[in-house]
Amino acid sequence: MLRDVPEVPEGHCKWRFRRMLHEDSTRQLIVGAATRFDRTIQVTFTAYVQLRHHEVTTRTGRTDESSTLGVLLTPRRDGRPWDTSTVRVHGDLEIPPEDLKIYSDVWNRAFEDGEVVDHNRAEQPPAAPAAG
Repeated sequence: MLRDVPEVPEGHCKWRFRRMLHEDSTRQLIVGAATRFDRTIQVTFTAYVQLRHHEVTTRTGRTDESSTLGVLLTPRRDGRPWDTSTVRVHGDLEIPPEDLKIYSDVWNRAFEDGEVVDHNRAEQPPAAPAAG
């Protein structure tokens, strides 16, 4: 993942993720890598972590005792190799339905214009979720 994400054209972003769910389904670890770090990437990654947390807690019904930790690695441009950012969420996030739809539309799309999305190619970053 770390070798792959820097190799994209200017203005594009590539994401890579791995998720691990504890056997009791109350703890989730998400490790991601993205092409760069900026406010858009930060907001979009936060939405990803919140969405995956919501999906697991909805499926398991164990909302109150559940937590998710997201770790994002992004390349630096100052000679040091990587920055690390984290997002941690716990319990019921009370995500408004409109925001949940936006998060799902951005991160759960499997088809675009009838074609399967190639998640290995560089693409424009997902639109940032509306502040809310």
